[in-house]
Amino acid sequence: MVEPPTVPVFSSYRCPGNFEIPQDVLSKEATESCSKISTPLATKYRGYNFELSPEEKIQNPSLYEWNMKKFSSETSERYKFLVIIKYIPRNEMCILRGVAMRSGKEEDECELKLPNR
Repeated sequence: MVEPPTVPVFSSYRCPGNFEIPQDVLSKEATESCSKISTPLATKYRGYNFELSPEEKIQNPSLYEWNMKKFSSETSERYKFLVIIKYIPRNEMCILRGVAMRSGKEEDECELKLPNR
């Protein structure tokens, strides 16, 4: 079995309510989501916080969301935490676009947590 390419994740993310998603957890989830892009498990992004810029649209990418089920269930009963991935089919490349926290129809974008210096 071929391992999926690792999706680079350079930092942790902090979501409203002081939920923190560690870099290693996010890297694992982002890489798993990328490996599912070409399967029925892939879900196109349905939120409103992430959009493709006109420059990005030239590459004909798509945005996908991946529910971090284990992290969500261990952290909060109310929220789903989603990895948002930009997939570029021409290169078969996945890029982490960010993290969202969703409850029902509400969605908040999580912030990149800058590394301590």
